[in-house]
Amino acid sequence: RAGAPRKRPLIPPTIVACAGRELSVADLGAPLPLDELVQGDAAWEVELGFGRGSYLLRRALAGGGRFLGVELAALYFRLLARRAARRGLTNLVAVRGEAQYVIAALLPRAFAAAVHVYFPDPWPKARHQKRRLLGAESVDLVLGLLVPGGRLCFATDHLGYGASVEEVLES
Repeated sequence: RAGAPRKRPLIPPTIVACAGRELSVADLGAPLPLDELVQGDAAWEVELGFGRGSYLLRRALAGGGRFLGVELAALYFRLLARRAARRGLTNLVAVRGEAQYVIAALLPRAFAAAVHVYFPDPWPKARHQKRRLLGAESVDLVLGLLVPGGRLCFATDHLGYGASVEEVLES
């Protein structure tokens, strides 16, 4: 009907890239068997919305940890998957899907030593703020990924969003 707001379709995650191969989420099951995908006992770090993947790739190349990235954009997901495969990285898992869905449906609770969220879409319009990754409705999902004493790393260039996140975290 004319004038009715369109709802964004939910894009469920279907692909996981790890060690140069793509795996089906349907075959892997939920929660994702992360410790089977990346062996070892190093701490997990998660980047939500990795974009072009520069930070995540650099961290995985440096070693010393296990890394999980979640990205909605197919172009960026494939870019990171190709770069990681070319470099033979076995300590990096990439998931394509909406972060809130992936966190709620596929990731175990309290498994990450750190969660990184850098320059997410601020959704500045009031009617869009419910889509914010670190909004009042979804911050518990994100913080639920952290082990006790884990850290959340966040950066934005949108002052209003930064103040909002600070307020949400303080409360």
